[in-house]
Amino acid sequence: MDRGSQYDCVSGRFLRSRVVQARDYFTNQTEQWLEQFDQDSDLKVRAADALEATVSRHLELVVIDLDDTDDPHVIFETLNARGSPLLQSDIVKNKVFHDAKIGIDDDEVEANKEAIRIWPFDQDDWWSQEIGRGLQRRPRIDVFLNHWLTLRNRSEMKPYDEFRAFEKYADSNTTTGSTILDIARDLRELGAIYRDVEELRRTDIIQFLKRRNVMNAGVVTPLVLWLLSEELPSLQLAKCLSAIESFLVRRVVCGYSARSYGELFVGLIRKLSETSTECKDGTVVSYLAEQTSQAALWPGNNELRERFVEAPLYQYLTRGRFRMVLEGIESELRTNMAETAEVPENLNIEHIMPQSWHSNWPLSEELDEDEDAVAAHDQTIHTIGNLTLVNGRLNSSLSNAPWIRKRETLADHSVLFLNKRLVNQGPEVWDEKAINKRSKWMHKRMVSVWPHASGFDSD
Repeated sequence: MDRGSQYDCVSGRFLRSRVVQARDYFTNQTEQWLEQFDQDSDLKVRAADALEATVSRHLELVVIDLDDTDDPHVIFETLNARGSPLLQSDIVKNKVFHDAKIGIDDDEVEANKEAIRIWPFDQDDWWSQEIGRGLQRRPRIDVFLNHWLTLRNRSEMKPYDEFRAFEKYADSNTTTGSTILDIARDLRELGAIYRDVEELRRTDIIQFLKRRNVMNAGVVTPLVLWLLSEELPSLQLAKCLSAIESFLVRRVVCGYSARSYGELFVGLIRKLSETSTECKDGTVVSYLAEQTSQAALWPGNNELRERFVEAPLYQYLTRGRFRMVLEGIESELRTNMAETAEVPENLNIEHIMPQSWHSNWPLSEELDEDEDAVAAHDQTIHTIGNLTLVNGRLNSSLSNAPWIRKRETLADHSVLFLNKRLVNQGPEVWDEKAINKRSKWMHKRMVSVWPHASGFDSD
């Protein structure tokens, strides 16, 4: 290729055409700007002189001319070591192109095509969009690179250390038979799977992916990518993800920390990589069930029951997570004889006994002034037995209405199975005893939706 071309290691393109376009653009802009002075030749000369002075004296450029023996990729990496703020993926891409000798001996057009084929991530703004929160916001390509390295190295990957880890991984693998093109192909293939996951395009596992998002459990992504890349039979994949989801949901409900999830799920990847294909699902269940520390414990049914019956879950969980639990129970109630298996999304959470209960739901006269009784009542209304799902309009119409009116309104308008059971089998008086009974019933449904290890078939 012509050495007069400039190769941009950040964008992965040869910029001869862009440079020409830039020259034409600034030429046209200069001509258009000077045209406004056509009526005054002296002023036009002064304007041209001012423009020339600005460009020649105040605009600073750094130009590096390369000869036939210079490698642009090495120079790029050397310059970056001086402190330029480049993305980790930019430096990784530069190494891939350097090791693959892209742009060294190729024709410019062919080099561009090969660069795009090997590293397609620059062709779509989706990969450059920043995701995450606060200081953790990073371009999606760097987040994916972190997940990929976690998956391939079987170890947790620190943010902003991806190039060092990639260099070590690539150098190690290329000495044992792989090529940099093999590694780049793996990146592309896992990248396609990652995009399907993030854009919820895997309809066969979409419920798991939505619940993963609600729980903000992105740390499980390398494990999910590993499972999907293994192309497991559909039933085996479903069982693996069901066990992982049950583990996550139960821990969320019980208020356990997610701080140790990184090493936990990396350990599961290591375990799975040593397991035969037909045993992957059993390995997921047994591995999670064997954890004994609270940092990785899979909560049992009794512990879950205590949270359902006694804890004010509405105050402990985010609205999205609480809604997820109610939606899961609603989905479990729908048999294959129902008109639709789909549960409407983004419904409102409704307190059956309202938060402002004093007017229509008073305590008995002897307890009305008892602070402990009032506090216990306030806590009971936030337990799961006192909550259900309704749409926005129905929610506003129910408000602080007494139980008899709420029951009639739900009977007239709600089609949810949760509410049909509440209307048809609910008591005449909605009080703490009724709430407690419904909490226990919902716990049983929860156990059915998200079973513990013993609830999964062993075959």
